[in-house]
Order: sequence, then C-alpha cells, then structure tokens
Amino acid sequence: MKREYKTDPKVLVSILTYNNVEDTLEAVKCFRNQSYQNFYLQVVDNASPNPVGETIKNTFPDLEVVVLNQNHGYTGGNNWAFDRGLREGFNYVLISNHDLICGPDMLQHLVETAEKMPNCGMVGVIEENYQTKEIRTIGGKGFSFLKARGHWERTLPYNMPDNEVLEVDYVQGALILFSQKALQKGIRLDEKLFMYGEEIDLGFQIRTAGLKAYVDLRCRVRHKSLPQQFNTFQGYLIQRNRLYLARKYGTTMNYIFSVFYMGLLELPMKFVIRTFQGYPHYGWTCWLGFFDGLRGKMGLQWKK
Repeated sequence: MKREYKTDPKVLVSILTYNNVEDTLEAVKCFRNQSYQNFYLQVVDNASPNPVGETIKNTFPDLEVVVLNQNHGYTGGNNWAFDRGLREGFNYVLISNHDLICGPDMLQHLVETAEKMPNCGMVGVIEENYQTKEIRTIGGKGFSFLKARGHWERTLPYNMPDNEVLEVDYVQGALILFSQKALQKGIRLDEKLFMYGEEIDLGFQIRTAGLKAYVDLRCRVRHKSLPQQFNTFQGYLIQRNRLYLARKYGTTMNYIFSVFYMGLLELPMKFVIRTFQGYPHYGWTCWLGFFDGLRGKMGLQWKK
C-alpha cells in the first residue's frame, strides 16, 4: 500500500535512454509503482536517432521527456540530471539506466540508507542478471594502478544479513542515488570518459570530497544489459579510459608503470590471443584505445 511522504526528502529520478523504447517503458512502470511518493520522474533521451522521446511521451503523456540535442554518453546525459537536481533543490538525485527493473520499495530503502549514514555521497544497489537473477556486481573495492583496473565484489561478505549496508569504494553505475551534499561538492561524471570506468572515477571523487559510498543490500535491480564479447567500441573505450584513470589519480610513477604494463605485456598478449580466436580487429581497436589514451584523445572520438 502506498503512503504519503510529503515531509520526506525530495528525489529527482532520471532514466537515461538511447534508442530504446520497450525497455525504457518497463523501467518507467517500475518507478511509477514505487511505494515512496516524494519524487519527480523524468526520462532523458540522449539524442536517439529514432523518435524515442515522442513514443514514450505518447505512452505516458504526464511524464516529462527531455530530448538532448546530441549524444553526451552516459556521463554527460546524467550530468544534465545532476545539474537540474541541484538547481531545483532536490535532496537526492537518482540516475538509472533504461534497461533494468526494480522492486517497489527500492527508492524508499535507498533514501532511508542515505539519511541514516553519515557523510553519504552515494548509495548503490546489487546488480543481477535479468534472466538468471545471479549476482553480477555488488560493489567495488580498490584500484590497481599497475593494471589500471578496479575490483568488483560478486559475493556477499560471510554471514552478512541482507538488511545491512555495505561500505564500498565505488558502486555499480546502472542505478545510483546521489546526495545533495555530494552534488554541492561538485561530484559529477567525468565527460572525458563518455562511458566505462566512470564508476571508479566517482569513487575517487567521493573519497576526495570526504564522503562515502554504500550499497544497500536490500536493493537489487535486474539489468538486461550484458557485456558484449569482442565489441570493438567497448574494447576501445575501456582500454583508453583505464589509462586515463591511471594518469588522473596515480602518481607519475604509477602512470609510467601502467603504460609499460599495458604496452609491453597486456596488449601484445591480448592481440595475439584475440587474433587466434578470430577477432584481430578487436585487438587492433584495443591498441587504438591505448594510443588515444596516451595522446589524451577523450570523449566520443573514435569512429567505427
């Protein structure tokens, strides 16, 4: 049963979509069925080539659909929501991918956790495989500057109750609740990344601002998106962005070691293995991402 939350914190919920109607409509239905009531829902269309925004608006005439003039990626599209949330005085901003579903009490749980945890910058959720419901990601811990990689936890700590809150270094990016305090301190997604690696970047920003990141273990989302094996665009961005993060947050020596590890060990092995597997083009685009990272070519630079 729905309750009134007139005195509860006000939340801006923003669903970012690109060229997808069916999944976005399902996500909208999930949020419209939330037990928590004091929130405003919007959909941000990241300049889809098809009339996605118009179709969604026809289905939900009372829903605000913002159509951006160009594709700003995951980072820029969600920063638009952050700026609006801060400008219009929302206590929290929740960003969500278009291709997930969640339970009716998720927003209520996230706000409860954010309200009770000191210095909360952001609260994340457990990500599950849409089909199997297997846990894909809980939260992230640490960052290896040598390998320029983070580490994602996929198993819950031993004997930890489901109603607990887990402190992490960074959270999965499919759905995150950000506090007004974090946005006021300038926490934003780095648009140079465009997509991939932005969660680790947020973790560094949160700690630098003296805030903390948590995962509410009561909250699980079933995410339809799956890693695309040997996707050249994905491979390019991940390789490039890893190098960027090593340079942005590491020491000069950290960065030098990352460059040598990737250039002399990881990428030659990756290229040989992928070539034997029948995917030489994927190996080449990883090299391209590495070289563009060295040159500082960021954002949406690469063309297929």
